[in-house]
Amino acid sequence: MLRKVLTIGAMMLVGLIGFGGLAAAEPGYPADPTGSGELAFTGTGAVIEAQLDGDHTDVGKVFPVKGGGMLPGETVSITPTFTPAGGGLRRASAFGTTTITLDPFDVAADANGDFAFQYSYPEIGILEFTATGRTSGRVAVVSVQVGPVSGASAEPSGTSMGGPIAMIAAAVIAAAALIFFGVLFMKRRKREEETVSTSTE
Repeated sequence: MLRKVLTIGAMMLVGLIGFGGLAAAEPGYPADPTGSGELAFTGTGAVIEAQLDGDHTDVGKVFPVKGGGMLPGETVSITPTFTPAGGGLRRASAFGTTTITLDPFDVAADANGDFAFQYSYPEIGILEFTATGRTSGRVAVVSVQVGPVSGASAEPSGTSMGGPIAMIAAAVIAAAALIFFGVLFMKRRKREEETVSTSTE
């Protein structure tokens, strides 16, 4: 029984350390095949573009986003997501960087099928907007890099070791606890067996 407890503890430790290693391999920023602020589109004729002064927008700065190729007058649903940079306020420290789905909203396409809105975000990372025509089903996507604020130093965009270290520490604690309580259980069981044996004699 003790051997089984020790084996399970070792397997848990190895598995969790391996998972932490995979988390360490994730980059601080997601891949952006189109380049931040560039046109990106899927579907028939739908396009969307962020109007930026350079290759990124500053933290907290309002920037315009424009699109087209929708049906005249149709409702366009906008779904924003945000992936924080390494060490961002919403970083899931135990599992590496996570993408957050933000509150969606609707805009109306004009008579030419064009639409526009403004947006800002208070953290460094990557915003992605998915525009979907409610009637046409046409979809367009664009990514925007947020930050750093002009004149401020950027947060490191490389891999953060906070997640993997936390994962390994949790694995070690869990394995140690499992082994400790397993040994305790075996000692208690042995004492009970000895007590029963003595009583029968």
